[in-house]
Parts: sequence; structure tokens; C-alpha cells
Amino acid sequence: MFSISYTQEFNTVRVLGFSPDDHSQNFSDVIAFETERDAEGFCLTVQTIDAAIRSGYDGRFAIALVGDTVDITTETTIPMNKREIIEWRIQQVINLGILPTLKHIKIYSLDD
Repeated sequence: MFSISYTQEFNTVRVLGFSPDDHSQNFSDVIAFETERDAEGFCLTVQTIDAAIRSGYDGRFAIALVGDTVDITTETTIPMNKREIIEWRIQQVINLGILPTLKHIKIYSLDD
């Protein structure tokens, strides 16, 4: 799993990835959006999803926005009560419509 940071500048987002396990997998990329608002929306959405997960889970995890789905992979299983809270918080982010393509949430665990 990676530690990833996002830096938004105008209509672009610079993504920096750091792998604590294998430094050869570190990466950098730039995502270009149509508008500055779209870039801001992307960063806000990812940051809010990250915060929602961290509020109920203290292990390592990965977030991927794939098509209309927020895919979350965790290192260990999240207890059902915490998982429901995380899903509810992420659904609130989706309902804001900042990234209107997002519709679904999937949470996977590497130890399932």
C-alpha cells in the first residue's frame, strides 16, 4: 500500500505516491481536469473519504475511485459497526455531488 498526497494547482492535481515497503515503486503523476473546480472537487472528495476511513479504522488502507465506485481496500477487516459508520460518512460525500459520477462504495479486506 502507498502513502499518497495530492496537490491541486488550478485545473491539475499532482499525485505523489510513496511505498514504505518498496521505494522503487514510488511514483509521481499529474491529473488534468476540465476546470479548477473539478480538480478541487477531486481533492476534497479524496480527503473527506480518507478522513471518514481514519475516523473508524487505524490500519493501512487504499482508496481508488474507479468509474462510479469508491473502492476501499483495508489491511485487516473493519468491525461491522465501524464499517457502517465509514460507509455512511462516505455516502454523505457522494450525496454532495462534488464528483457526480460516484454512486457506489465497495470495501474489501486483504484478510477476508
